[in-house]
Amino acid sequence: MVGVNERLVEICYNSTWGLVCDDQWGANDNNVQVVCKQFCFESGEKGKICPNVRDGIFWLDEVNCTGDEGRLDNCAHNNIGEHDCTLAEAVTVICSTNVCLEGTRCTQDGNFACECNNSYTKDETGYKDIDECTMNVPNCTKHSMWKNIQGSFYCMCKPGYSCGEDGYCTDIDECAMNTTHNCTNGTSECSYECAMDTQNCTRNCSKCVNTPGSYFCMCCLGYTGNDCEDMDECENPTLNNCDVNAMCINTCGSFSCMCNDGYFGSGTHCELCNPEKPFCLGYTKNCTDIDECALGLDDCDENAICTNTEGCYICTCREGYCGDGRNCTVSDASTGIRLVHGNETSGLVEVLHNCEWRSVCDDYWTDEDAKVACRQLGLLPYAAGSYRRGIFRDGEEVQYWLDDVQCKGDELSLFDCPHKDTHNCGRRERAGVHCLDNDDVGIRLVKTTTLYSGIIELRIRNEWRSVCHDKWTDEDAQVACRSLELPSSGAKKEINGKFEPGEKVIYWI
Repeated sequence: MVGVNERLVEICYNSTWGLVCDDQWGANDNNVQVVCKQFCFESGEKGKICPNVRDGIFWLDEVNCTGDEGRLDNCAHNNIGEHDCTLAEAVTVICSTNVCLEGTRCTQDGNFACECNNSYTKDETGYKDIDECTMNVPNCTKHSMWKNIQGSFYCMCKPGYSCGEDGYCTDIDECAMNTTHNCTNGTSECSYECAMDTQNCTRNCSKCVNTPGSYFCMCCLGYTGNDCEDMDECENPTLNNCDVNAMCINTCGSFSCMCNDGYFGSGTHCELCNPEKPFCLGYTKNCTDIDECALGLDDCDENAICTNTEGCYICTCREGYCGDGRNCTVSDASTGIRLVHGNETSGLVEVLHNCEWRSVCDDYWTDEDAKVACRQLGLLPYAAGSYRRGIFRDGEEVQYWLDDVQCKGDELSLFDCPHKDTHNCGRRERAGVHCLDNDDVGIRLVKTTTLYSGIIELRIRNEWRSVCHDKWTDEDAQVACRSLELPSSGAKKEINGKFEPGEKVIYWI
């Protein structure tokens, strides 16, 4: 048989392995039982998958066992090699429950039998491993020891010894291999790591002392243990001489002492600060407070106010700025506006006030309010659209700064428009806008008589419309000429229909 679970059945004839055809196997379960019994299994069943056999010859076909046979080739069958089968008909079986216990092997000498493996014995309880080590069977050399394993044993050098080419164990001189290293566990394996200068070795050993089969390390001052690890003198008051009014600071191989605030001295001796004792921490020599703000010793932001305190100072951002005092950013209501849950030109409106971003309620929210918001955002206010109730809605909790905003459309900031600082709005009443950027707008001259004169039309969202001449001035004409990239100096307005084409006209502004 070959494979792991479902196995292909083969027999050997004239020193050649050949296949068995599955004819009669589905109707005769005895065939499977004989095969499985031949390999020391209690039972089995015919395989369920088509074997992936690419070549081979068939030795047996039309096999018909009674169940008492000890070998498959003892069952009734066609003449050896006589068959009408294809490779897809090669029989497979699934055997289960091996009757041979651990430490035994299955033999096939006309019938199956379980025999002890070497290094196993049998008693009334079953088969057991022979521990050669307890029987003094191993012939291990000096400075070595034997290790029993299931069904066998092996010899190994004791810790601190290595196996030479002659098979004998010799002492490892850990100190000679690397006198500046100590190892993590002190074993012979670690000695090799020291010689190789691997990363789990340290350099805190002042002297390595070799012993038969081992070594020990004399650590440098401030280090302890087999690994010469740093000794934390601060954890044990008997290992440091810091004053009771000082802080102990552990360092590699040593420690240092620093007097607490309000005390001065070397750290091993600290005295209470008073006007007659100099060098108090945080104070001048006569123990008076240092004004860091006045002396320019602070690190406050240029847009912050420095306030001196006893032994310290505080930084506070100026009005109109936000931050921790060391970093302050602008919080001007005229520029504190942004769009969220959208893109660069459309989304929900939030304004900055008292260093906090909050929404605008959509009560009374119109396109005129949207124009002001777009202008404040630095976008084009023309054809700005307002959005209310449910557009861009989301499930987060919302806070508001402005409500009942009622702009005329020419204001520079939403805070310049009439509004309420209190609100009665829910989380789904956030105001939104859709603004234009430069890519959404164009300008051209139509009905021209020359290159420099004609009727002005604006393109907004791919639609061209005219501009009404109400309150149209020379200054407006000059702006239009600059937008057209034409000379603007001396540009004059033209009104009263001088270029009017006569057809129906639609206006943008």
